[in-house]
Amino acid sequence: MYPDAKRIRKHKVMLRLDDYEHQLVSSIANYQGEEIAVLVRQIVMREALAAIASDDIDSVQAAGACHACAAGTKGIHLGEGRGSVSKSAPGAALGG
Repeated sequence: MYPDAKRIRKHKVMLRLDDYEHQLVSSIANYQGEEIAVLVRQIVMREALAAIASDDIDSVQAAGACHACAAGTKGIHLGEGRGSVSKSAPGAALGG
């Protein structure tokens, strides 16, 4: 029935956000026309693949925040604990 049954998304993960985090993620999802869960999954998978590619999670977290600053893009800085947010166009920090 399915080419690869392991590709069926059946595992659930709970994520708790405060009001500000939810408003940010919701705004980006609305701007991009995505569901919140799809957007969050894309962000998580992008970070996971970057961690695998660098072979060092700590350097990915530090580089992710520095890369956003060095590139002159403002927005979500993943890898800084709760994440810091600065004003920018919706989706700018997510490459969208």
